[in-house]
Amino acid sequence: MEKIDHYEITFIVQGDIADNEQSQITEEVSNYISKNKGNIETIQELGRKKLQYPIKKSWRGCFYSLECDVDPSAIKEIEKELKLKSEIIRYLIIKKPANLTPLDINTVKTEHDFDQKKSKKRKTKASTPKSSPEPKASELKESPKKQEKTSPKKEENVDLDKKLDEILNSDLMD
Repeated sequence: MEKIDHYEITFIVQGDIADNEQSQITEEVSNYISKNKGNIETIQELGRKKLQYPIKKSWRGCFYSLECDVDPSAIKEIEKELKLKSEIIRYLIIKKPANLTPLDINTVKTEHDFDQKKSKKRKTKASTPKSSPEPKASELKESPKKQEKTSPKKEENVDLDKKLDEILNSDLMD
């Protein structure tokens, strides 16, 4: 008995190709799969988009995604056919687990939900303002710590000046 796995095949067709040619390419890809005894579940056109960088000298591409059930040994043949097709500029084949169920949108938390929770927290923090006493006029001038830091340097400089004067005077007198 052959083992059948579920795959998702996503590919990009060159964007400068006409729509009827793009539909022919998708039909050819689906024929590759059916020729290899595969069953196609869905084919989706994801739209024409601008690419981040040029691929095979093409700045635009039309994205397609199809889901199918295929024998794993046939995937290599399908991949070979996709490589040979010059209109397909990129492709990706992903094996999906059999027990995967679609996500329920109502159960998934979105970024919007998280942003609302953050804004509620911000509001509660902002609603309880912290009272800080206004600084006194004497505190605005200079704090004692700053005065202590500057005063020893000045004293040292004055002492040094006095010593220097004494030395110079004594040398002159001698």
